Amino acid sequence: MTSTIDPCAPPLVGRVRLRGGMVAGDRTDMSRRDSTVPRCRREYSPGVRRSVVGVLLWSLATMLGYLFAAVGTHFPGSFPVGSGVVTTFDTDAALFGVFIGSVGGLVIGTLQWLVLRSWLDITWPWLAATAVAVGVTHALGDGLPSSWEWPPLAVAGGAVMTGALWVALRGRSDRGLLALASGIVFALAVIVGVAVADPRSADWQTAHIVAGGVAGAVVAVALGAALLWTSRGPQPMAPTHVRA
Repeated sequence: MTSTIDPCAPPLVGRVRLRGGMVAGDRTDMSRRDSTVPRCRREYSPGVRRSVVGVLLWSLATMLGYLFAAVGTHFPGSFPVGSGVVTTFDTDAALFGVFIGSVGGLVIGTLQWLVLRSWLDITWPWLAATAVAVGVTHALGDGLPSSWEWPPLAVAGGAVMTGALWVALRGRSDRGLLALASGIVFALAVIVGVAVADPRSADWQTAHIVAGGVAGAVVAVALGAALLWTSRGPQPMAPTHVRA
């Protein structure tokens, strides 16, 4: 008599006597399942497939959002800073910049959130935080004097992104990782995008498209990796105190 053992089956504990004197386990020890399930099943589990689909949709949504912001709202702001002609802070330009920048950021954040809400259970304040961060960055780029360069503005925008997402993601145990990673990646994306686009080019429309596309690619890949990391396990809410 031969028997087939499923290598992906969880371990058995307890014993029960079968007809003919044979002995087999009587129940499954689920607490040891994760450590004993072979790699063949873990690698292609529904959770892994869901993460792969999630990061692909995230990348697509992010690229589309940043390209829209580049074409429609001239992300991330004036090329060069203050259009190269502003010698003092221009309040009117900054107010206009925060408006159109927020529109672009709202589109970026909404497209991202449509993916994140089903993938990582992230709530709608994500899109509001993104709109605030992109709007502030755009306002600085439009309103500051032309003596400024883009790297310090990008760092300031990244700091706003971190702070805004820290508030937006409250209640999540992974908010520190996501908020910090988002801020760093956003600042890096703006710096790289503007550098590649050549902000002093006479063809400013093409420069904005290049900057938006490159920035979107950086965010899609780098922040997508952080999201993939945090999706490896369940995302419990931060512990709350229960009143006795």
